[in-house]
Amino acid sequence: MGSDGTSDLTITRSDLPALLGAAGNASRVAKRNYHVWTGIDLSLLVVGTLLLSVEVSGGAQRSLTGLGAAICFVVSWFSTIVLLKAQYDKIWYGARAIAETVKSLSWRYMMCAEPFLAKMSAEDVDESLIAKLMSM
Repeated sequence: MGSDGTSDLTITRSDLPALLGAAGNASRVAKRNYHVWTGIDLSLLVVGTLLLSVEVSGGAQRSLTGLGAAICFVVSWFSTIVLLKAQYDKIWYGARAIAETVKSLSWRYMMCAEPFLAKMSAEDVDESLIAKLMSM
């Protein structure tokens, strides 16, 4: 115990299963990709809409703004397809769920909480944790 009555035990990343770090990294990458592609998609839709709403006097200028808007909408369509195919949102949420489950299991293991009871042998507790992590 520390002088203030708190425990001197500090849990670091190296004390936790590597799966927690891997899932956390996968979640962060997928989240970033999802936000980037969604931002691109929405920005292109806004720019395309603004180009169509601009009043221009000449026929050539009207053609250019129309072409610019069309390009924005086509590229936006492409980014929407990327978002649908890559499924960054599902990867993000799934990896986050795995990370939270690993964190919860790790805490239960360290505290000898259900299902890792203190009355079990150390080998049985270790095997149980490993089995649960392997089944993810």
